[in-house]
Amino acid sequence: MQIAAAIECKILDKLGNASVEIVNESDNHIGHLGSAGYAVSHLRVTVISDYFSGMTRLERHRLLHQILEDEIKTLHSITFLLQTNSELSH
Repeated sequence: MQIAAAIECKILDKLGNASVEIVNESDNHIGHLGSAGYAVSHLRVTVISDYFSGMTRLERHRLLHQILEDEIKTLHSITFLLQTNSELSH
């Protein structure tokens, strides 16, 4: 299973009804220190879910780091944008 598919499955398993977008930005970092040897080294993950309601930005990021602990170990960089549906509409 590709890493993006594994990430999406884990997020959806934990958060349920969420919108997940994963963008592979590795090509923008070819030749950078830390990217060598990784087929996928840099990902941008956007998750829209009301599961985040009442959570601080830090709590949301900690949650995603817990969910994706194994996958994060295989990456050089992962960036998150984590919002609720109401935050997205504003």
